[in-house]
Amino acid sequence: MSKIKLNLVAIIALLLVSNSCEKNEDIKEEKVTSADIIDIKAVVMAGDWKLSYYFDSVNDQTSDFEAYTFNFNEGGTLGATDGNSSLSGAWQIKTVSTDDETDEVNFKIHFSSSELLEKLSEDWQVKKYTDTKIELEHTNSEDAEVILLTFEK
Repeated sequence: MSKIKLNLVAIIALLLVSNSCEKNEDIKEEKVTSADIIDIKAVVMAGDWKLSYYFDSVNDQTSDFEAYTFNFNEGGTLGATDGNSSLSGAWQIKTVSTDDETDEVNFKIHFSSSELLEKLSEDWQVKKYTDTKIELEHTNSEDAEVILLTFEK
Protein backbone atom coordinates (compact mmCIF):
# COMPACT_ATOMS: atom_id res chain seq x y z
CA MET A 1 0.00 0.00 0.00
CA SER A 2 2.81 2.44 0.86
CA LYS A 3 4.48 1.62 -2.46
CA ILE A 4 1.31 2.68 -4.31
CA LYS A 5 1.17 5.97 -2.37
CA LEU A 6 4.83 6.62 -3.10
CA ASN A 7 4.29 6.02 -6.83
CA LEU A 8 1.22 8.28 -6.82
CA VAL A 9 3.16 11.08 -5.09
CA ALA A 10 6.00 10.70 -7.61
CA ILE A 11 3.57 10.94 -10.55
CA ILE A 12 1.88 14.04 -9.13
CA ALA A 13 5.26 15.68 -8.48
CA LEU A 14 6.36 14.94 -12.04
CA LEU A 15 3.19 16.47 -13.46
CA LEU A 16 3.64 19.61 -11.37
CA VAL A 17 7.26 20.01 -12.46
CA SER A 18 6.46 19.53 -16.15
CA ASN A 19 3.60 22.04 -15.99
CA SER A 20 5.77 24.64 -14.27
CA CYS A 21 8.46 24.27 -16.95
CA GLU A 22 5.93 24.87 -19.71
CA LYS A 23 4.62 28.00 -17.98
CA ASN A 24 8.13 29.48 -17.72
CA GLU A 25 8.63 29.18 -21.48
CA ASP A 26 5.15 30.60 -22.18
CA ILE A 27 5.84 33.74 -20.16
CA LYS A 28 8.25 35.00 -22.83
CA GLU A 29 5.79 34.17 -25.61
CA GLU A 30 3.01 36.42 -24.33
CA LYS A 31 2.54 39.78 -26.06
CA VAL A 32 5.93 41.39 -26.42
CA THR A 33 6.02 44.88 -24.87
CA SER A 34 8.55 47.66 -24.32
CA ALA A 35 9.36 46.04 -20.95
CA ASP A 36 10.91 43.14 -22.92
CA ILE A 37 13.40 45.24 -24.91
CA ILE A 38 16.34 44.79 -22.51
CA ASP A 39 15.77 41.01 -22.41
CA ILE A 40 15.42 40.77 -26.19
CA LYS A 41 18.66 42.71 -26.75
CA ALA A 42 20.51 40.42 -24.33
CA VAL A 43 19.13 37.31 -26.04
CA VAL A 44 19.96 38.59 -29.53
CA MET A 45 23.56 39.49 -28.64
CA ALA A 46 24.21 36.12 -26.96
CA GLY A 47 25.71 34.10 -29.78
CA ASP A 48 25.24 33.26 -33.43
CA TRP A 49 21.87 32.86 -35.13
CA LYS A 50 20.63 31.01 -38.20
CA LEU A 51 17.66 32.14 -40.24
CA SER A 52 15.25 29.21 -39.82
CA TYR A 53 12.19 30.60 -41.61
CA TYR A 54 11.51 33.29 -44.24
CA PHE A 55 8.07 33.38 -45.85
CA ASP A 56 7.02 36.31 -48.05
CA SER A 57 3.26 35.54 -47.99
CA VAL A 58 3.60 33.52 -51.21
CA ASN A 59 6.87 31.57 -51.08
CA ASP A 60 8.97 29.89 -48.43
CA GLN A 61 12.43 31.30 -49.17
CA THR A 62 14.20 29.88 -46.12
CA SER A 63 16.60 27.80 -48.20
CA ASP A 64 18.01 30.99 -49.81
CA PHE A 65 19.49 31.92 -46.42
CA GLU A 66 20.61 28.51 -45.13
CA ALA A 67 24.34 29.20 -45.58
CA TYR A 68 24.27 32.37 -43.48
CA THR A 69 25.10 32.80 -39.82
CA PHE A 70 24.11 36.09 -38.20
CA ASN A 71 25.71 37.86 -35.26
CA PHE A 72 23.99 40.82 -33.60
CA ASN A 73 26.67 42.88 -31.86
CA GLU A 74 26.57 45.54 -29.17
CA GLY A 75 26.36 49.01 -30.65
CA GLY A 76 23.93 47.96 -33.37
CA THR A 77 26.33 46.32 -35.81
CA LEU A 78 25.22 43.14 -37.53
CA GLY A 79 27.41 40.56 -39.20
CA ALA A 80 26.41 37.88 -41.68
CA THR A 81 28.70 35.23 -43.08
CA ASP A 82 28.12 32.36 -45.47
CA GLY A 83 31.54 30.78 -44.93
CA ASN A 84 33.03 32.52 -47.97
CA SER A 85 32.28 36.17 -47.38
CA SER A 86 31.27 38.40 -44.51
CA LEU A 87 28.78 41.23 -44.80
CA SER A 88 27.99 44.05 -42.40
CA GLY A 89 24.68 45.56 -41.52
CA ALA A 90 22.90 47.26 -38.66
CA TRP A 91 20.15 46.40 -36.20
CA GLN A 92 18.06 48.22 -33.62
CA ILE A 93 15.23 47.30 -31.26
CA LYS A 94 12.78 50.02 -30.26
CA THR A 95 9.18 50.68 -29.26
CA VAL A 96 6.87 52.10 -31.92
CA SER A 97 3.33 53.41 -31.42
CA THR A 98 0.77 52.00 -33.82
CA ASP A 99 -2.41 53.48 -35.30
CA ASP A 100 -4.57 51.78 -32.66
CA GLU A 101 -2.56 53.53 -29.91
CA THR A 102 -0.78 50.40 -28.73
CA ASP A 103 2.95 49.98 -28.60
CA GLU A 104 4.81 47.24 -30.39
CA VAL A 105 8.44 46.23 -30.26
CA ASN A 106 10.18 46.66 -33.59
CA PHE A 107 13.39 44.95 -34.64
CA LYS A 108 14.99 46.99 -37.43
CA ILE A 109 17.46 45.16 -39.66
CA HIS A 110 19.44 46.88 -42.41
CA PHE A 111 21.76 45.44 -45.07
CA SER A 112 22.77 47.38 -48.18
CA SER A 113 25.55 45.28 -49.65
CA SER A 114 23.69 42.16 -50.77
CA GLU A 115 20.53 41.87 -52.82
CA LEU A 116 19.53 38.72 -50.93
CA LEU A 117 20.15 40.15 -47.46
CA GLU A 118 18.37 43.39 -48.42
CA LYS A 119 15.17 41.31 -48.20
CA LEU A 120 15.75 41.35 -44.44
CA SER A 121 16.04 45.16 -44.36
CA GLU A 122 12.73 46.03 -42.74
CA ASP A 123 11.14 47.16 -39.51
CA TRP A 124 10.00 43.81 -38.08
CA GLN A 125 7.49 43.41 -35.26
CA VAL A 126 8.74 41.05 -32.55
CA LYS A 127 5.93 38.50 -32.15
CA LYS A 128 7.58 35.92 -29.85
CA TYR A 129 10.99 35.22 -28.40
CA THR A 130 12.81 32.70 -26.26
CA ASP A 131 16.50 32.26 -25.48
CA THR A 132 16.91 30.28 -28.71
CA LYS A 133 14.23 31.60 -31.09
CA ILE A 134 12.96 34.99 -32.27
CA GLU A 135 9.84 35.24 -34.44
CA LEU A 136 9.36 38.43 -36.45
CA GLU A 137 6.65 39.75 -38.75
CA HIS A 138 6.53 42.60 -41.25
CA THR A 139 3.37 43.88 -42.93
CA ASN A 140 4.01 45.76 -46.15
CA SER A 141 1.99 48.99 -46.05
CA GLU A 142 1.53 49.07 -49.84
CA ASP A 143 -0.21 45.73 -50.35
CA ALA A 144 -0.67 44.38 -46.80
CA GLU A 145 1.67 41.49 -47.62
CA VAL A 146 2.77 39.73 -44.42
CA ILE A 147 6.36 38.47 -44.31
CA LEU A 148 7.47 36.08 -41.58
CA LEU A 149 11.05 35.75 -40.37
CA THR A 150 12.47 33.49 -37.66
CA PHE A 151 15.99 33.28 -36.25
CA GLU A 152 17.12 30.30 -34.16
CA LYS A 153 20.27 29.22 -32.37
